[in-house]
Amino acid sequence: IQVPGVWQTQGYDSNQYINYRYPFPFDPPYVPQDNPCGAYIHEFTYHKDTSAPLAFLNFEGVDACFYVWLNGTYVGYSQVSHCTSEFDVSDTILEGTNRLAVLVLKWCDGSYLEDQDKFRMSGIFRDVYLLKRPGGAVRDYFIKTSVGQDTAEVSVQIVYFKETVPVRVSLYDADGQDVDTAGLSEDGSISLKIPAPILWNPEAPYLYQLVIQTEAEAIVDHVGLREITISDKTVLLNGQKILFRGVNRHDSDPVTGFAVSLEQMKKDLTLMKQHNF
Repeated sequence: IQVPGVWQTQGYDSNQYINYRYPFPFDPPYVPQDNPCGAYIHEFTYHKDTSAPLAFLNFEGVDACFYVWLNGTYVGYSQVSHCTSEFDVSDTILEGTNRLAVLVLKWCDGSYLEDQDKFRMSGIFRDVYLLKRPGGAVRDYFIKTSVGQDTAEVSVQIVYFKETVPVRVSLYDADGQDVDTAGLSEDGSISLKIPAPILWNPEAPYLYQLVIQTEAEAIVDHVGLREITISDKTVLLNGQKILFRGVNRHDSDPVTGFAVSLEQMKKDLTLMKQHNF
């Protein structure tokens, strides 16, 4: 079976569409014992890197839940279909040939929360990949923004795998010009200043580029600046009234199912904008 992909578009199972009702008997948190599943087996070659000894196995989208084994060793379980699941396989992965096994179930207790106006499809529908990382690295980071009269501030809070390592954070504008650079403060946070900031809005979605750099790697992200307030029961975006037009969109295609490309996403967004959403 093709991965990324779903069973229902590749000759297995059948399509289901229900609007507000559940596609199985309502008995939360239980789902039917007759629960269709798909078994995936994949062999791949891996070469270890002494400068990046940590290995993380990432699944960007699996519906509905799944169990993972690597080289016969149980790695873990995950659900929440449309979010990334990451497993630390540093101690399980081997130099050379490895065998990955994944068991995907069609329903789980999370299916009660993921019941929406859409087609029900199953399988590994987004990318699966291995991420090599150094031992001393950034585990996670949190970005907060604040907009003032003629300036803005971007605050970055960093969490590490083990010990704190030297970090340099830089912010660039859309033309690649350096706006501000700072190192780690004593409380573990970093603050960057933006003079004369350009604010984000739906018609001109301006983004700054944020680079978090350690001795062994660099992480690149993007940051938009906007200010949302409420005045006289009216929502304001950057001080201007904004009219919200809602649209219900899921990653869904009649041929590829939940597995959609960037081009397909852009096509949907263009169609929405053409209809003033």
